[in-house]
Amino acid sequence: MFSEGERIYKDFETAYENISSRPIYDTEDYVVFKPLEDLEDGEIPNSVIFTVDAFELMLLLQLDGSHRSKSNYVCVPQSSACQSIGCFVFEQEEQDDPHMVLEPVDLSVRSHMKHFIPNDYVTLAMPWKLFLKLEEISKNSIFQSSLLPI
Repeated sequence: MFSEGERIYKDFETAYENISSRPIYDTEDYVVFKPLEDLEDGEIPNSVIFTVDAFELMLLLQLDGSHRSKSNYVCVPQSSACQSIGCFVFEQEEQDDPHMVLEPVDLSVRSHMKHFIPNDYVTLAMPWKLFLKLEEISKNSIFQSSLLPI
């Protein structure tokens, strides 16, 4: 089905160029996903992943934009979901001004994931240092006002 990439990309060359330019973090380490409350003392995660609906996404985007003097952007890679929450977030961790990564836009996996993440939800991942920054900002933000209709 995807032997030449034409079903996702317009042609093989575009697919090859996109795939070749993705960040690679190839180590023999493994990744463990677990809730933040299950972190052990001294354990520092690389990233935080939220599963959000449209309203929750809007709130997190608002919070992230509240500390930036330039327009905010969110990284939305044309990649597999596992590359998005892994390699692309790890790449953002290395940046001075990291950004969030929205996924999955991998339509080939959506049908397999919908019993875990329904189609009206997406995941928004971010490096740990950005999470800590947003957590601090949220203490004195619009989240603390009567504007939040929750």
